[in-house]
Order: sequence, then structure tokens, then C-alpha cells
Amino acid sequence: MEAHVLLYPRLMRNALTIDLEDYYQVTAFANSNGAANWDSHDSHVEKNTAKILEILGSVNCRATFFALGWVAEKYPHLIRQIAELGHEVGCHSDKHRVVYSMTPAEFKEDTHRAKQMLEDAAPEFAQKNINLATLRALDIPVPPLALRRKFASRLAAVVELGSSYRDSSARLDSLFASLQHRAFRGEL
Repeated sequence: MEAHVLLYPRLMRNALTIDLEDYYQVTAFANSNGAANWDSHDSHVEKNTAKILEILGSVNCRATFFALGWVAEKYPHLIRQIAELGHEVGCHSDKHRVVYSMTPAEFKEDTHRAKQMLEDAAPEFAQKNINLATLRALDIPVPPLALRRKFASRLAAVVELGSSYRDSSARLDSLFASLQHRAFRGEL
């Protein structure tokens, strides 16, 4: 049996990630079920997470759990349990808002709040010491300049398509809302 030395013992490398959120917190329900309504629903996040942790433990597998700040605030014991069992906890925003729907200031506030909730839930596991020296110590391969420029041009095309998609999606959302309204009024 060979011995393996970890260069960064606190740096976790997991191939399995799990979004730690409840069924009613998914983006698809954002227009009809905002964060203000979340407390009115029965939560399944504790029960489902317990099952996942049991399964992972039975096969000695570790994962990264991307948790909402809202979940960390409501169920801090869950965040502590995940970390205590050796899993990594990552930030998945506070209220699961889509990044492009927020201003830079809103994004910063959302991320800061989520990070604070996660750190409050499991302060002994929070990795707060990432700095320039830590980053410089990482061996990060950098692609050639020509390849990076090619990627940037492809990314610009995707961004342009995304704008077109968002416009189309907004029109469809408006049409659907109109149909819902008419249906509830008995006009259809």
C-alpha cells in the first residue's frame, strides 16, 4: 500500500455536490413562491439531509453541501452536523435568487448574509483564511493566450444569447401570468 501526502490537508476535493435547499426554494418557483412565503411550508430539508448523510456515511463518502443562508439560519444544527461528519459546506446564496436578477450591491449583500449565516452555524469549520499567499501556492494551469481569447469570444456569444433568452422568458412569464389571472377569474 502506498502512502499519499496531501499538499493542502484542509483543501477538500469532492466530486459530489448537493444543494442544501427545500423543494419550494428552487428557482422555478421564484415568481410564485418567494422567500417571504418559505416559512409557511412544511420543510423536508432535515429529514432528507439525514437520509443523504446516512447513505454517504455507509459508503464512507464525503460531499460538498452548497447551503442556502436561509437554511443555515433556520437549521444551524444541520450545518454543524454536516461539517462535523467531515463534509464541506459551501455557500449557495442566502435566498436562492438568480445572480443576473440582482444588482452588484444586492449580490454582495446576499452573499455576505449567507456567508455570515454559515459561519455562525459552524464557526469552527469556517475557512476564513484564504489569502493571496494561499492562492499563489496552488498549482493552477493557465491555458495559452490564444485559447483564452477564443473562450472569451465564445463567452460573449453565450452572454448575447442569454440576453435574448431572458427577453423571451420574460415575455412568456408575462403571458403565463396573464393566462393564470384570466383562468382564476373564470374567463378561460
